[in-house]
Amino acid sequence: MLHVVRRHKRKILFTHSVVVFTLLASSAVTFDTGSTTLFLAPRGDTALAIGQTTDVDVMLTTQTPINALSVTLSFPTDMIEIVGMSKERSFLTLWTEETVIREDSGEIHFSGGTTEHGGITGSTTALTISVRAKHPGSAQIYFKEAHVLASDGHGTTVESVGTPFTYHIQTPTLSGGGGTNQAPLPPVSHSPDINGDGFVSLADISILLMGIEKPYEARLDLNNDGSISIADLSVSLAHMR
Repeated sequence: MLHVVRRHKRKILFTHSVVVFTLLASSAVTFDTGSTTLFLAPRGDTALAIGQTTDVDVMLTTQTPINALSVTLSFPTDMIEIVGMSKERSFLTLWTEETVIREDSGEIHFSGGTTEHGGITGSTTALTISVRAKHPGSAQIYFKEAHVLASDGHGTTVESVGTPFTYHIQTPTLSGGGGTNQAPLPPVSHSPDINGDGFVSLADISILLMGIEKPYEARLDLNNDGSISIADLSVSLAHMR
C-alpha cells in the first residue's frame, strides 16, 4: 500500500494544487467589487418641446459599498436651464456644502454623505434636477467631475464611470385645420436607450427594472402595450451590446 502512495505522490500533490488554485480563482470572482457608474435617468420623454419642463434623476449604481459623493455636472445654458433641484429621493443624508447651480458656466455642483451603516450598494438616486427646454437641438448633460468614496474607513476613492445624457429639443409644431377625417397618430416609439447615452447597457436595464415596481411611465413601455413588464425587458435586452 505504501509503494502505491509513493508512486502517486506527485499526482496527488498536483491534484491538490489544482484544487487550491480553483478555489482561489473562485474566491477572486466571488469577491470582485465590480464597477461604479454614475448616470442620469429621465422621469419623462427624452424629446422635449421648447418651454417644456421635466425631471431627471442623478443616479449611482455600485457593487462597492460607498458612503460619500461629490459631483459636478455640466449642461448647455443656451439650450436648457435648471429650474429646480430636489433632495427628497436622495440617499445622501448629510450635505457637506450648499448645492449650487452656476448658470454662467453651465454647472451644477453637490456633495454629501450617508449615515447608512456600511455604506450603500446597488442603484440609488443622489439628486433630482428639474430641466426646462430653451432652444432646439441636442442638449447633453455630462459629468464634468465626480469623486466617489468607499465606506472602508480610509476615504478610498472608488474608480467610477460617468455616462452622459442627451435631451432632444424640438420646436413645437402647429396643428392643422380642424378636419374630422384625420388619421389617428401612430403610437410613440420609445427608445431602449433610456438614459440617452447613445447605447443600451446595464444602466438602461436597471432603470427599466426599477420602473416595473413603480407607477406607469410611458418612456419605459418599449413595446407600447400599456404596461411595464418582462416584455419590455426582452426588448431592451435585444438591443443591448
